[in-house]
Amino acid sequence: MEGNKYKRISKVAAIFMISVAAMFDLLEVLVDWIPVAGQVLSFIIDVISLTTFSLWFLIKGADLGSPKAASKFWLVELAELLPIPVIDFFLCTLGVSLMIGQTWKEDSGVGQDNHQATQIAKVISRK
Repeated sequence: MEGNKYKRISKVAAIFMISVAAMFDLLEVLVDWIPVAGQVLSFIIDVISLTTFSLWFLIKGADLGSPKAASKFWLVELAELLPIPVIDFFLCTLGVSLMIGQTWKEDSGVGQDNHQATQIAKVISRK
């Protein structure tokens, strides 16, 4: 049985989240080119965006502790903390988009057979 693909993050919420991420990225790119103070402001913007989206995904019920989340959200967001202007170009938007896609994939039931098999194996190994 196929689940509701948009159970945790609706299409409207996804568009809003991606728009906010793009605004953070645009602001960061503009600020990043200011000598010295720009890098400090860029770092502050990165920390605010990381905190904002971490809380937002947690409120939406996304699993930020899984290995898939680590590869799709945390690595991209943490790479944005590097003080290199060229690397910062729309990484927040990429990380948020990938995490939304991962959440929709989990909600639609794709890959659930493997997850259920893993859970069964854990239960059997405890006995």
